[in-house]
Amino acid sequence: MGNKNKIIRLQLIQIYGEICMLGEPLSIENYITLHHLIKKEHKGATSIKNGALLSKIMHEYLHYIECWYIGHYHYINDYLRYYKETEDPSEKDKMNCYIKKLNKINRKV
Repeated sequence: MGNKNKIIRLQLIQIYGEICMLGEPLSIENYITLHHLIKKEHKGATSIKNGALLSKIMHEYLHYIECWYIGHYHYINDYLRYYKETEDPSEKDKMNCYIKKLNKINRKV
């Protein structure tokens, strides 16, 4: 992880707390990572505005969704932007359920 990623991740933690914005529990193995809402390869900045806090497992799963279900990926990314503006805990719980249902559907395929 680059030093700038670490700095932005720590700044986001100061603003939002030590959380996964998609509601996934954190642990030593499932630590907080920085997700770029607009990917770096699409000219997305490493910044507070373009960053979201995700657990390692959720971050990996989100990029899996991006590869196979791009519409769902954009929906989740839009939610992350919304969450950063509102910090709505009920919506965080709904999104966590949405992602878990999507995960169950993928396992059946």
